[in-house]
Amino acid sequence: SVPRGIIAEIVELRNTLATAGVIASDRRYRHALSVLRAAALLNGRTSVNHHDLLWMEHILWSDPQERPRVLEALASLNTGFDEEARKLLRQAVEIDAYAKADWPSKPEADRALLEAHTKLGEIHRRFETMQTAARERGRDAAALENGKQKIADIQRALLASETTWLS
Repeated sequence: SVPRGIIAEIVELRNTLATAGVIASDRRYRHALSVLRAAALLNGRTSVNHHDLLWMEHILWSDPQERPRVLEALASLNTGFDEEARKLLRQAVEIDAYAKADWPSKPEADRALLEAHTKLGEIHRRFETMQTAARERGRDAAALENGKQKIADIQRALLASETTWLS
């Protein structure tokens, strides 16, 4: 079977390729689904997963000059969550540094900590959303879980520092 998440990935890939000028017919995409199902079966699975999409590299181009654009689109699809996770982790580290900065007054330091907690909470929610989407699309979400844990660790460390200013 082909899960809905994989269908969403194929639609995204098709749109990306159309923007890049690589147009494949509906018939070719139907053929691709058959190849993806076969790849899953050959790997001992009854359902297509994200890794099977790599076979699309061999199906979606008709002119050899289109192949690099297909590869680029597949790479973009494969790294989408990873790149977003890296950006969010960088933001979290910057927010942590901002909150721990040497502020001229206690009210300013308190405001910075409150702002940091709000922003880190939003980043944590974005990680949860990405993790859910990754699972729906048949992707391994372990790296996203690690990133979410790092955000929680930063939040815990800030909470520990808050005990000094809450008293």
